[in-house]
Amino acid sequence: MTDNPAAHQTAAEPPPGQPPSDPQPPEHHPPDPEPDLDPRLAMDLSREAAARGAALGSGVGRLDLATWGLIWLIGYGTLWIAAPDSAGEGPPAWAFVVFFGLLGLGVAVSAIAGAKHGGQLVGPSSQAGMLYGFSWAVAFAVGMSTAGIIVGRYDLSGAVVGVIYNFLAALITGSLYMAGSAVFKDPPMFWTGVVMVGLAPIGALVGLPTGYLVMALVGGGLMLGGFALETWRSRRAAQPRPSPRRRPT
Repeated sequence: MTDNPAAHQTAAEPPPGQPPSDPQPPEHHPPDPEPDLDPRLAMDLSREAAARGAALGSGVGRLDLATWGLIWLIGYGTLWIAAPDSAGEGPPAWAFVVFFGLLGLGVAVSAIAGAKHGGQLVGPSSQAGMLYGFSWAVAFAVGMSTAGIIVGRYDLSGAVVGVIYNFLAALITGSLYMAGSAVFKDPPMFWTGVVMVGLAPIGALVGLPTGYLVMALVGGGLMLGGFALETWRSRRAAQPRPSPRRRPT
């Protein structure tokens, strides 16, 4: 009894005299289509992001109003109290040290707050918030340094020096407030900036030391009043609204 050679051939081996067949390529299935995003869900996500950005911006605006309101009230109040009765003389050096120290503190608070606000957001809003915070430091550093160069170069002294610094501080602060209103979508910041810019020439026209008092009471009082108003509005908006009652059918 002889063995059949075909019986020893495996299924994978072709019969004698026949070329081996090519292996079948693996089947490729098209990727599953991504589910479409529900338009309502997309709208809710967009509204949630906008509300979060507005809340953060409102917090930065209130912080700026409170910080600079106190700085204006205390700093210019110190200059007015320390200024001599004579209109041709300026406040003593220690009063300017207190004033510029408060300005530096305000610049640091605004810069850190703007940068922190930008870090909590994503996209263009993040970069805008950070750049706005840094603009406080750049504007005051360049503005006040330039004023110091002008005072030293032209040998200015007395009340003229106070008028120059008074004018620049109000102009820079008001301009940054108006820019901040666009960054944080906060209209009250814009009108506060408009008033601050308007106080710059008024303080120069009324002269010193009366200009210091105007800046302390009007400028500082306006910003602190704006802080109180924005805080009240924010708390009122955060309160849950009662659901409307259904009329019986």
